[in-house]
Amino acid sequence: MTVESVCLQSVCLSVDSRWFHSFGNYETPTMATDPNASLECTLCGSTFAGLSRNNEIPMCTSCYDSAFQAEMDTVRVMKFEEADFVCDNIYLGPEGSTISEDWLKDKNITRILSVAAHMNRMPHFDGIEYLQLDVDDDPKFPIRPHWDLAFPFISKTPTNTNILLHCVSGISRSGATLSGYLMKTKGMRYAEALEFIRARRAIVSPNSGFKQELLEYEQELLSTLHTTSSGKSEDGAGVDC
Repeated sequence: MTVESVCLQSVCLSVDSRWFHSFGNYETPTMATDPNASLECTLCGSTFAGLSRNNEIPMCTSCYDSAFQAEMDTVRVMKFEEADFVCDNIYLGPEGSTISEDWLKDKNITRILSVAAHMNRMPHFDGIEYLQLDVDDDPKFPIRPHWDLAFPFISKTPTNTNILLHCVSGISRSGATLSGYLMKTKGMRYAEALEFIRARRAIVSPNSGFKQELLEYEQELLSTLHTTSSGKSEDGAGVDC
């Protein structure tokens, strides 16, 4: 039996969160928590060291990637959906907003930041600079280290052009990244940044792990950034967007 057939018969994928969940007659084995432990891959039977790429069942990296792509090819159809203008020269949306070259040209978008793993099916157009960050929508996944690349990429976009920031659905990963960016560049607190973004794209909702990272980031910014010295008050008054 192939990896693809095992995936489709015994594994169910939640597209936006990128988590696999076992069902049917399959019994979930006890998972190891020791990163140095040896595990047997459920799909191919090989032994591998370290933690499983899947939170529910032991799965080596090769099988995880193959199974994920097989499921994506089966259940995920990328359809065009417009992104929402948020602030300055930033648009926020789902992966579907990346597939229309005409729409991208109409909005003068010259940069696309993908905050999601497994984006190999996304088309690339001439005249657009792309940056992909391999981020999973998992509360245990640390998103903040990826902002070291994301924030400069956003900020160096020429003021006469626009940037599109997206993940799969434009809800969690891209929403968390833009929240952090507004906190850093506009002196906003997390709750204020999220409210501001939701006024433009109502479905934005960082997962619980990303929210905790944003709250910790807020405290770090408050300890080093004196927003009043740049004409912004503590509650974000004077933010220029």
